Amino acid sequence: MNILLDTGFLVALIVKPQNSRQIEQHETAKQMLKKHSLESFHTVWECVTEACHLLHKDSRQILLKWLAEFGVEIHASQSHELLEMAAYMAKYQNVSKNHGADFADVALVFLAARLKTTHIFTVDKADFDTYRTRSGKPFNRLWVKD
Repeated sequence: MNILLDTGFLVALIVKPQNSRQIEQHETAKQMLKKHSLESFHTVWECVTEACHLLHKDSRQILLKWLAEFGVEIHASQSHELLEMAAYMAKYQNVSKNHGADFADVALVFLAARLKTTHIFTVDKADFDTYRTRSGKPFNRLWVKD
């Protein structure tokens, strides 16, 4: 099974927890990886970039090392899909409390189509419960606690 890794999951996995919510998300992320350790994990460069932006400088290095050592396949978005991505963003302009679809999320949606998967590790319940694949299927958000 191919499983997509969203920015929030990557941050939850790597961040040094400071509060009860971060501790819970961190522990849950570790449990999810353990539970699905034999699966193939995929993400996009947009999520790696976004996660690095959100993490402390030392944690960025830990993230990059983890991605390499864990064998996560990092995909590039396709430039020929940009117009379709813009249309998808317009369709979901009311997600994220009316901030609109996040480019990293949209890149994952398009990767899902290329990999023919709906499975995703994300802490972003609201958005990924709203988004649909390009063929109209809901995402299967794999997370132990919402």
